[in-house]
Amino acid sequence: MFRKKTVFVVGAGASNEFGFPLGTKLAEDIRTLTTPSQLATSSPCWPLIALLSDAKGEAPGTYYSAAKVINRGIPYADSIDDFIQQRSDDQALVDLGKLSISKLILDYESKSSLKSVTSGHATLGSLSVQNTWLFALAKMLFKEVRPSDVGRVFENIAIVSFNYDRSLECFFKYAIAEHFYKDLKISESVVRSAPICHVYGAVGGYLSQDREHEIEFGEVLTEFNYEKLENQIRTYAESAANTQVEVFIKKFIPPAEQIVFLGCGYHKQNIDILKVGEGLSENTRIFGTSFMMPTPAQEEVQRRLVRLFDRRFTFSGREAVELLPRTAADMLREYSMPLLAD
Repeated sequence: MFRKKTVFVVGAGASNEFGFPLGTKLAEDIRTLTTPSQLATSSPCWPLIALLSDAKGEAPGTYYSAAKVINRGIPYADSIDDFIQQRSDDQALVDLGKLSISKLILDYESKSSLKSVTSGHATLGSLSVQNTWLFALAKMLFKEVRPSDVGRVFENIAIVSFNYDRSLECFFKYAIAEHFYKDLKISESVVRSAPICHVYGAVGGYLSQDREHEIEFGEVLTEFNYEKLENQIRTYAESAANTQVEVFIKKFIPPAEQIVFLGCGYHKQNIDILKVGEGLSENTRIFGTSFMMPTPAQEEVQRRLVRLFDRRFTFSGREAVELLPRTAADMLREYSMPLLAD
């Protein structure tokens, strides 16, 4: 259990430990999905086009044209998010881009090792999850928590996720049940009440407060669950204007005593969303992973975080923002003791 108020900021590098794609890989997948064909109905994304056409009342050709724009232009973008944001005035492209994200993330969920747990074919204990960041975080959260106090597992922490997948919620549903030997309904309740914010939305409200848009982990996208997915993915501009995201950020970041960035790319748009103005204590300790990040990029990340949190000083002789060349899992294992300290 954490004694200091702690905010975890989670990026694609963390979910990648469970087989989910980084931004560049997701962009490649979407380019493959939108590959044109001599016969439009033979295009890999035609089922999505047909679904959108039926739901929106637009001609299929409108979305097929958008698919060709995505396919041709996306190699020059860092991510599908960037590409959609740059073309936010093209509603057909935005709709197809978002639905493509949802379809592919659900596919990745279905292929994830976690899916074998949700289907009852395995337990977390039987999987090779010991080297993941979620396993490391679970050990920290569960430390010194009695089974009768299971509802306090997420006490003093908040999680800001820039990821679309629900691996975090899925993992903890089963980890809590297994470790504390609790019924899944109890662990579900604990996860639903956890302070977790998906800044750009998620593919359905799995184990969130949003029961209306609940979609099972790794569920197949069909015309029957499309309405639950619609508008669940948000662009940069939509997230920046989202009141719930703003309220969450302003509630948890200013009082934080430590902020931990895990597997983040530190993109400018993401950093900007975390701005809270004044209120952050000068004693707040800030950590971040920078695994495989070139030195010039690390220096720029340092500058961005120093500006974001107004760090004009060092903490106990250390850098005000401590960037560590570690994976998310390694960082949590190595820094477990100071992060859990009083």
